[in-house]
Amino acid sequence: MPAKQEHQHLFNTGENLTTDHANYDGNYPHNNNPKGIYRENTVAVGSFAPNAWGLYNMHGNAHEWCSDWYSDKYYDECKSNGVVENPAGPITGWLRVLRGGSWLNTARRCRSAFRGHGTPDRRYCDVGFRLVFVP
Repeated sequence: MPAKQEHQHLFNTGENLTTDHANYDGNYPHNNNPKGIYRENTVAVGSFAPNAWGLYNMHGNAHEWCSDWYSDKYYDECKSNGVVENPAGPITGWLRVLRGGSWLNTARRCRSAFRGHGTPDRRYCDVGFRLVFVP
């Protein structure tokens, strides 16, 4: 795996994301790109190239649950306290953070820096999770 990289771009593909790079609602492109494909469902993992760490579908396809509780003011509080790298979120809450966007979302919402949210006791047709193996 590559060494830690600085966050220099909006997406792992650079400043833009197209439906050639990820599965999202191509009717809503980012940065004045032409409209793309709207597949209206998830696609198989590996349908697009992996990112620099070898991870697939980090943009679009399905939102991923995060363990963080969601607060719309939490990041502002972290910035004012000087904590800006991967803050853990509030201690409690009723909404969990969702990241990565989905096939139902605009390209802008597919940025990993974009935080969506959902209630963890509900099912969503565009939300999943990623298993992580730590040896």
